[in-house]
Amino acid sequence: MKRDLHFEIVYPHPPEKVWQALTDPGAIAEWLMPNNFEPRVGHKFTFRTHPAPGFDGINETKIRNETNRQRSR
Repeated sequence: MKRDLHFEIVYPHPPEKVWQALTDPGAIAEWLMPNNFEPRVGHKFTFRTHPAPGFDGINETKIRNETNRQRSR
């Protein structure tokens, strides 16, 4: 089953800081989980965490499109 998610959130921080938290693999690992993220369309990346019942701890995903950074500000 395929599901698309769309979130719209306003953060009380400068756009550059939010963009870094969302696109830098080291920053993502600090607030979410280890990963091999690269902010480019077509890149397949993996989040890894501890397994849990019914979940192996691995989430694989792919960058499908690019957000206009101006719109993100």
